[in-house]
Amino acid sequence: MPGRWNNRGQPLRAAIRSLVPRMLRRRFRELTAHLKVPRAGPSVPDELSGRITLLGYLTSPSGLGEGARLAAEALADAGYTVGLVDATATMNQPLGGPRLNARPELVDGDVGGPLLVHINPPDFQLVLSRMKLSGRNRKVIAYWAWEVSVLPGHWRRAFRLAHEIWVPSRFVADALRKSGCTVPMRIVHHPVRGVASARNRRPASPALRVLTAFAYDSGFDRKNPIAAVTAFRDAFGQRADVELVIKARGRSESGNPERRLAAAMSGMGNVRVIEGTISRAAFLDLMSDCNVLLSLHRAEGFGLVLAEAMFMGKPVIATAWSGNLDFMTDETACLVPARPTKAVDENYGTPCAEWAEPSVEAAASWLVRLTDPALRASIGEAARRHVERCLGQDAFLQAIVAQPPC
Repeated sequence: MPGRWNNRGQPLRAAIRSLVPRMLRRRFRELTAHLKVPRAGPSVPDELSGRITLLGYLTSPSGLGEGARLAAEALADAGYTVGLVDATATMNQPLGGPRLNARPELVDGDVGGPLLVHINPPDFQLVLSRMKLSGRNRKVIAYWAWEVSVLPGHWRRAFRLAHEIWVPSRFVADALRKSGCTVPMRIVHHPVRGVASARNRRPASPALRVLTAFAYDSGFDRKNPIAAVTAFRDAFGQRADVELVIKARGRSESGNPERRLAAAMSGMGNVRVIEGTISRAAFLDLMSDCNVLLSLHRAEGFGLVLAEAMFMGKPVIATAWSGNLDFMTDETACLVPARPTKAVDENYGTPCAEWAEPSVEAAASWLVRLTDPALRASIGEAARRHVERCLGQDAFLQAIVAQPPC
């Protein structure tokens, strides 16, 4: 059983992590996968059939897990029979994500049809190897997301394993093309759904409650919560009628990001931190109870939480950079100007990779302006209408069926 293997191997994996540098461990895994997985076969159907099998982290609380679940539900709503192959335990990913609702169109196991893999390299290759899957006799569609302007070089080894690649934004598509990817590609935005019941709730007092959310394993410096804290402090100081809520998931390996965040919040009585994994419903309730979402990210492959907040009718203050610009405009969001800079992070240390440094001053100005309930309502309603149109079920179907890959 995957769970038993996972528990028994835990001490050995911990010892390996402490003795072998992270980059060396990653390179070894990539080489192993490269040798084991055969390249995609040349002869595959061009169109989706009535069946499709989705492989992903279906019970993980991560963004990759949520993206896979959203795709499964959207495909089922479109009339496909969707086979569900969960790789969460097999790939030792964190558990705790919501399970998909039982319905006839969602079937446990491989139901045939194209194989849609919602997992990035190098785990993309590893999961195909461990589960003994390949594209030799079926179409393999890779759904990949990346957050900076250039892909790691080792991703190129995975190009040969997919017949088609789906990406959540133009930003990710550009990064793939810059890296020499010639595989046919579609831009398939995540279909925003499942938040309609929460979006009509009215947030409670105080006068302004601002939410920022991140996971330590998604890149602390990329998510940039310290900038959010600084902008809030610059806007409101110690005002007691406003509150910044920080939702943080997971822990860092070194503990240094936690110490930096604690130092940034020092002396601020109007900041509340919620740590740990909470249910999907609880997170949507938390987002609904806030007036504004603040994301001073340095880069996003898409920005699912931003899109969901907009669908709820919330004004979103966000960095004007990367994947979120596919669904954000100056008319529908509070975009913060940013200057390109070199990406500095152990997860994104690819040579020549860029991300952006947002203006804390501009973000603080937006926070002050959004104390006006009328302005919040106006921007929030424009955001809701825009996201319903460009990230709904019809837009998803248009992307996967009507539009040819480029």
